Amino acid sequence: MEFFLDEISEARGPRRFYAIVNEEGDDVGIIFLELLPGNSLYIRNIQVAPEINLGLPGVRALREAIKEEFPEARSIVGHRISGMRKRSRHQFTEVEI
Repeated sequence: MEFFLDEISEARGPRRFYAIVNEEGDDVGIIFLELLPGNSLYIRNIQVAPEINLGLPGVRALREAIKEEFPEARSIVGHRISGMRKRSRHQFTEVEI
């Protein structure tokens, strides 16, 4: 599994929108990133098509695509939440990759 990021926002500020593109060149989702001080990236949101099951290999492939787009990034952080957790009473979990 391999992904690429294709920037879809024209803004040069700290917040960026990217299409998530698979190895066949199909748009399979979007990712919204924010550049933080200290060369960190905060993932604000990831949405993929319902037929795409990211799983651990997909998350790793997405991490590699982010690292390719932002080679100077020292860390990538965000909050893990899925549809099931969103509807439950669980707390958000902050993760760093």
